[in-house]
Amino acid sequence: MRRASQFPMPIQLFYFMMICGLLFGSNAWSQEVPRPFKSNSGVWGYVNANHCWVIPPTYANAWNFEDSLAPVLIGSRWGFINRAGRLVVDAQFDQVGQFSEGLRSVAVGSLSGFIDSTGRTVISPRFERRRDEALPRFSSGLAAVRFNELRWGYVDRTGRTAISPSFAQAEPFSEGLAAVKIGERWGYIDPTGRMVINPEFNSAAPFAEGLAAVRLGQHVGFIRHGGVFHIPPDYEFAYRFSEGFAAVREHASGTTGFINRDGRVVVNFQFGDASGFTEGLSTVETGGKFGFIDQQGRLVIPPQFDFALPFRNRWALVSIGERWFHIDRQGRTIPEPSCTASRG
Repeated sequence: MRRASQFPMPIQLFYFMMICGLLFGSNAWSQEVPRPFKSNSGVWGYVNANHCWVIPPTYANAWNFEDSLAPVLIGSRWGFINRAGRLVVDAQFDQVGQFSEGLRSVAVGSLSGFIDSTGRTVISPRFERRRDEALPRFSSGLAAVRFNELRWGYVDRTGRTAISPSFAQAEPFSEGLAAVKIGERWGYIDPTGRMVINPEFNSAAPFAEGLAAVRLGQHVGFIRHGGVFHIPPDYEFAYRFSEGFAAVREHASGTTGFINRDGRVVVNFQFGDASGFTEGLSTVETGGKFGFIDQQGRLVIPPQFDFALPFRNRWALVSIGERWFHIDRQGRTIPEPSCTASRG
């Protein structure tokens, strides 16, 4: 969940990925499950394992199926379809969030709530939200929600207050801990609400792979679950660990490279920005163009795109100018399907 004082993803990437639904859901993809695909005309549909349209491209946006439903954007509202392409939850939501622990957050106007995997409302929209905030999600049985303009707390899966709204900001639980802001400093609580890492940081990110990026003044490093620095705060900026590596930006040159969990630089500082590894590849930006490197730092897809999202299920969505299209791991354009599967 992104906040202005936290660790944003590169160059507006986070919000675009939210809009495209590419941050959410399991990375595993079954060949029996339709996957979203953007047509040359700019609308979205779903293709099968044979790369044939199985749900025709008619949506302004489309996300992956999770359980039995997928969110689709119809006009300016989100609804849900089943795998047969039938609309089973009317398009009524201004925004939809991540499906986690059996519930998905939805927004109506400035309020958020939760629905289950069938589309049934479980927690009616009543929690305040700002347009620039990601919707809440459940982890460790709890979701961080804004009770009012000044206070955040946590609710359980029934909507009951589990941790009282006493925080200036609050993040989702990750690896059993959640970053919370008290006054002007960040610390970490456990699922009982007990402060286990004192609020002493200027900003704090969720734990990933046993480490969390935290900021002290102008310097960022990584702490362990006990709150002790594992990697000293020597960097200008840092992203969370993914697949054993984290993108970090050094002060001297202002460029980005990658470190491993021991803090050793494994990809030299040379990029304007980077995201993090998914499926063995990471987006990198240099000279205003995006490409992809592997975990040895080799440039496997040269920077040529005006924007590039991380790989998911062997595909990445990229753009050149106003044109958005899918590529494979060799950088080849994936053509629009030329066949339509029978629904019989």
